[in-house]
Amino acid sequence: FDLSTPMLPIMLRKALEDLIRNYEPRVNTTQIDINVSDDNNSVYVTIWFTILNTITPVKLDLVLERTR
Repeated sequence: FDLSTPMLPIMLRKALEDLIRNYEPRVNTTQIDINVSDDNNSVYVTIWFTILNTITPVKLDLVLERTR
């Protein structure tokens, strides 16, 4: 990870939206929440989406951490 900047959540959200749109066309992304934790050197990501032809929202929680 590089040092955190105010642009990190914006760039990460855009990258995730593009990846989901390109590689998983069977879902509709409704919301992506990103919380940067500088103290833990990690990024917490929550993605809300629905699978096509369904109305039930699905929540996916991810933690992105630096590995050595």
